[in-house]
Amino acid sequence: MAKVSNSNTPQNKIRKKYAGLGDTVVSVRLERSPRGGLGLSLAGHRDRSRMAVFVCGLHPAGAAAKASPPVKVGDEILEVNGIVLHGRCHLNASAIIKGLVGPVFKIILLRRKSALEDVAVKPLTPAQFPVALEEEYYKSKSSS
Repeated sequence: MAKVSNSNTPQNKIRKKYAGLGDTVVSVRLERSPRGGLGLSLAGHRDRSRMAVFVCGLHPAGAAAKASPPVKVGDEILEVNGIVLHGRCHLNASAIIKGLVGPVFKIILLRRKSALEDVAVKPLTPAQFPVALEEEYYKSKSSS
């Protein structure tokens, strides 16, 4: 007997909503660290006339890098907790994300193989992240 999928599931609704973008739409659940961060850095589109919110860096101790599936550098953020960020500038998106309350974030991402070509800045390395996250990373390494 064939399985019948419910086309009204949240995941199917999201896929349908962003079907015109092509590539892979990924849903990730992140928990904010006690220090308040998600461990990711954002950048805009290299073509300043196109608004987009890309992940340009991941801290190895941050929630984004540890998520399952993990967030990847080059992912485009489409939504956070139901707030559409697709088509917005990365500075506006950053302010929206920082202003959200609660420890849990549901992030919808667009994953494209060629996305890194569109990111306005070179990907960040772990050494370029804020000291507070660096301290948290090294504390977790020394306690393991």
